[in-house]
Amino acid sequence: MSSVSRLLRAQPTPLVDRTGELDAILQRLTVEGARLLTLTGPAGVGKTRLALAAAQLAEQVPDRFPDGVVVVDLTPVRDPHQVLGALARACGFTDTDSPPLGERLAAFLRQRALLLVLDNVGQTPPTPPPWPYGPGPGAPPATAGYLHLPHAVL
Repeated sequence: MSSVSRLLRAQPTPLVDRTGELDAILQRLTVEGARLLTLTGPAGVGKTRLALAAAQLAEQVPDRFPDGVVVVDLTPVRDPHQVLGALARACGFTDTDSPPLGERLAAFLRQRALLLVLDNVGQTPPTPPPWPYGPGPGAPPATAGYLHLPHAVL
């Protein structure tokens, strides 16, 4: 797995009246170098669309995310132990059953400067699986509390 696929899907309609939010997200990701950014709001307000639009624009800042963008849809995840597998599959791993997946994934992510978009984190089970390497570069941003990272909430 020498490179990460760009997994941004095309949107069927343009994003309307979200310029302010989009600018704030891009400012935090590309200029301020935020390591964790959480978009919050009620269901149906367009958090996913906004995150994907921001990811498409952030991907065009090659010095910030030279390895691209990986989108992980956690909607189907019903067991906290499946989160790591979903993340690994989105990163291109084909063998997610053989251990130690966490170590292999951590090594993979440490070698890359990419934007990792985790969609529907709020719908996943409340207990994140153990991440063997703590809150360093390459750790998946499951929640700010879990990783003890400074973050912004929009």
